[in-house]
Amino acid sequence: MLKKTFDTHFSASIKATFLLYEFIWKAIIPLLKHKMRTLNYRFPKADIWIQVASVGESYLLYEILDNFHPKRPLVILLTSNTLQGLEILNQIALNYNLNHTNLNIKIAYFPFDKPSFMKKAVKQINPQLAVMLETEIWPGLFYALKRQNIKIVIANARITTKSLNGYKKLPFIWPAIAPTKILAVSDDDALRFASLFNMENIKVMPNIKFDKMEREIEQQIKNNPLRHLISPLSKFIVLGSIRKEEESDVGKIICKILSEKKDAVIGLFCRHIHRAKNLEKILNGHLIPSVLRSQISDTVPNGTVIIWDKFGELIHAYSLAKAAFVGGSLYPKGGGQNFLEPLTCGIAPVIGPHWETFAWVGKKIITQKLVYEAQDWKEVSDILLENIMIPLKKEKIIIAAYNYMKKNRGGSAMVAKELII
Repeated sequence: MLKKTFDTHFSASIKATFLLYEFIWKAIIPLLKHKMRTLNYRFPKADIWIQVASVGESYLLYEILDNFHPKRPLVILLTSNTLQGLEILNQIALNYNLNHTNLNIKIAYFPFDKPSFMKKAVKQINPQLAVMLETEIWPGLFYALKRQNIKIVIANARITTKSLNGYKKLPFIWPAIAPTKILAVSDDDALRFASLFNMENIKVMPNIKFDKMEREIEQQIKNNPLRHLISPLSKFIVLGSIRKEEESDVGKIICKILSEKKDAVIGLFCRHIHRAKNLEKILNGHLIPSVLRSQISDTVPNGTVIIWDKFGELIHAYSLAKAAFVGGSLYPKGGGQNFLEPLTCGIAPVIGPHWETFAWVGKKIITQKLVYEAQDWKEVSDILLENIMIPLKKEKIIIAAYNYMKKNRGGSAMVAKELII
């Protein structure tokens, strides 16, 4: 049975704002790709709807569902914005539908946030609970859920100051469509969410990524699919999750490394694969030859720069590396990328000074020398060169990383409790 509609609780200005929002979406949808997000299919009914943005957030569901043991049959709908995220959700559905008798997991694309789309989606799904992971704040969806008095939880929630300032350009909207509860990953994130939604039901939780990293430490990759490409004797350096804004600096890093260690092998991973060709042009400008990952099938010679144009192999590369840099951190608005991944492979990575998005990890990870913080591309180069010359003690780093993460576990269990309906 559908919940009672609560339209009368919204002011005329809120209704007018969402009418304008509807027209904006109507204008821009013809210009967008992903026609599967235009609601040209029917959603299944579900007890719980969980929305994740893409791949990284999708993997967190393994941790949550491993801690969720419903006493009665439940249908859970998992949605994602991207094809890559949907592929992970497919794997999750196959796994849990096979092994958990009380879970019936279904998947679908997350529709565009056009209010009329969301109204239709909510009516079809009719969930008792909607859970958003991390920074999934969709006004059209929240408006539709609030109209039906459906409980909304934002879990593993984080929001940067930059994002907060963007949302606050329309400050009167957010208190009207505030979620029922927020589980934030830090005190600072909790304060920012409280400022945005003007609400008090906010708790601080350990980030689920700590649970995920512990799983990866316990399940170290034994049959690495890249082992035949990289000699165990090579000085293999991974430059991971490189963003467009730091590509020029990364070109300089590679020049400096190869000028001092001509036999180094460098694996270059763009945050977005379509940037691979641009990085190839940058290296050509430095007269540095490179090869695309898709073009190699045998062990590469020393001195090779490999530009990765295949998805899903970064963690495998980290496990073979002698040193690593994690990007998204060399320019002021970068915020950082996931530097915990190389730690699970026994690599103490180098990052730039801009890692605000991962501030929840804590400064102690720097003081304990599990992560090296460099101030610019030159210092990144120097630390990487120093690290490949020091005998790597991977087991020691893995144990230290395990102990660091162990103290911050429990986020998955907290979120799983919220799924009890």
